[in-house]
Amino acid sequence: MRAKNAKTIFLLGAGASKDSNIPLSSEMGREMVNFESSEDLLDAYQDRQRRALRFIAGGLAFKAGMENYDPFYGVDVEALFNAADHLARRTSLEVSPFISAWHPAIKELECPADYQAGEKIRQLARHIFEPESVGYSKDFSNLLLGLPVDAGEFSGGSIPGFHSSFYTAFASAVKTITGQTSSVLFEELKFTMIGLLQEIVWIDPRASDSFSRVDYIKPLISFCKNNEASIATLNYDNTLELASEALSIEIDSGIKEWSKNGELSYSESSINLFKLHGSVDWRLVEETPTAKNPIPFQRIKIGNPSNDENSLPAVIFGQANKLTTEGPFLSILIKFKEALHAAEELVVVGYSFRDKHINQILSEWLNGNENRLMRIVNGKWHLYNLPFYTSEYGHLLRSRIKIEKLQANEFYAQLENR
Repeated sequence: MRAKNAKTIFLLGAGASKDSNIPLSSEMGREMVNFESSEDLLDAYQDRQRRALRFIAGGLAFKAGMENYDPFYGVDVEALFNAADHLARRTSLEVSPFISAWHPAIKELECPADYQAGEKIRQLARHIFEPESVGYSKDFSNLLLGLPVDAGEFSGGSIPGFHSSFYTAFASAVKTITGQTSSVLFEELKFTMIGLLQEIVWIDPRASDSFSRVDYIKPLISFCKNNEASIATLNYDNTLELASEALSIEIDSGIKEWSKNGELSYSESSINLFKLHGSVDWRLVEETPTAKNPIPFQRIKIGNPSNDENSLPAVIFGQANKLTTEGPFLSILIKFKEALHAAEELVVVGYSFRDKHINQILSEWLNGNENRLMRIVNGKWHLYNLPFYTSEYGHLLRSRIKIEKLQANEFYAQLENR
């Protein structure tokens, strides 16, 4: 069936999961730049990836200081990913023809492994400083170093073997050190970051503390069930699913039906859940055409990511491409927009108002009806990100926006009395 016409919709951001010990965006960024791999054999490459992350984080902190923001506050994990994505694609960006040089540290990070470059340099050094080993006289070494030589030694006008051994070694070493680099490091870094995201936000249901971590969410689930309210979330975690499971209340993201026929559909008895940016327990699977579905299509496989370490979750990560047509994401956004326009109240919990496409939907909703109310929980700190509230016309919205100076767990507890 179609999504319910709920009078109240909750929109959850990262702050809504903070009380379950899932870090905020800036805290995730800090965890990622200090990540450790469980694979000992990958230590050298892991170190390069960690150096690359710290290089990006340093650049973003510098940018924050230049824009008069606190550079020590922390780097947003999505900005970190976005920068890695741009560096991976930098040679194909429209602006690349106008950039004469990138930061030298990028080339240093992407150069081949040290032992390869070191071996080329050692070969070159042997040709210069040990000429006897390749059949040259001592004066050949002096000639290369600009030192006095016997004038008769090379009176024939040519240097024996110069265009063979020495030239080959010299050219090989120079190409190794200064040759064109690839963007493989930053491309693979993106996949590493998505894998780390999964480790950070996933709560394994088999863990002894899994359900106790989401106890504070239970009043929200009960309220939505009793009042036919819906939930939209920008988070990738499984806190809502765990809390509803603990209460034996069905919550439906519509993904199972989407995987069958490409259309989101919700169980009539369930709480409607719009996971706008995906979920760490989703895997996007490519399906081959059949008589029923003659065009190649995709479906979502749902399962414990701890049991599937060889594939990446279906999530929209980073500040770009959040309107992708791949997978179910555009369909979910459309369903959320339809449900929101039928609602009278929107409760925003822990959202920092930094997603422009979400802000645009909220702006249209506020403008659509003067009786609509947006309740922002723990949102006063984030209001500087809310352009339609802080603009010169912001005073016109004061009757339509109410600020709740509460943490998520405090606000959820009050829902029991509503």
